[in-house]
Amino acid sequence: MNDEDLRPKQLDRVKLLDWVMIIGGAIALVTTGIIGLGMKAYSNALDPKRAEAVAKSIIDYRIPGGSQGQYGIKFAGIKLAKVHSKTSPPDVEIFVMQTPLNRDTQNQEDIERLTTPLQPKPTEFEVVSAYSQNMKFCNKPIDVTIEQGNYTLEDQSSNIPAVQFTASTIVNDERLIVEVQAQGKNAKQKALTVWRSIKCK
Repeated sequence: MNDEDLRPKQLDRVKLLDWVMIIGGAIALVTTGIIGLGMKAYSNALDPKRAEAVAKSIIDYRIPGGSQGQYGIKFAGIKLAKVHSKTSPPDVEIFVMQTPLNRDTQNQEDIERLTTPLQPKPTEFEVVSAYSQNMKFCNKPIDVTIEQGNYTLEDQSSNIPAVQFTASTIVNDERLIVEVQAQGKNAKQKALTVWRSIKCK
């Protein structure tokens, strides 16, 4: 066998290596791009100004002393955001989510699945009592679930009195879910004051 007989095989090996390098480089570029987009989306979701803008695009509200965004995301027609008071630690929070009826999300587990990756400080709300009360919301009377109990922050051992108001309704052919949480002294009154300030778009 002479050198000319070996040359085609060597050329085939070079072509194969070239293709392996090209495909490997393409995969690396795509992976890097996806990771970069994911990190940017996560960073945007936690931007306070953007979070408040997302919340304000769904409802109007007023938190005494001012508010600050915690997180806000928009994807596949779903918008959700959480804002809280400027106190340290925050004593009032508003969670709002708007979703198309064809992608209805009413289940609490669905909400937690969407928001858990964005929660910077895990909390546990232990419900002691719960009842429904007919209240005005989005210019119509609906049943609002009121839960009373205690919050336990992960980095604290003491319990804090807390109240949560939750409502779900249809506005402009979209499902709207709103939760108002308040904690500390006069938690129920604080939650009620914020709840009454909410106006649907």
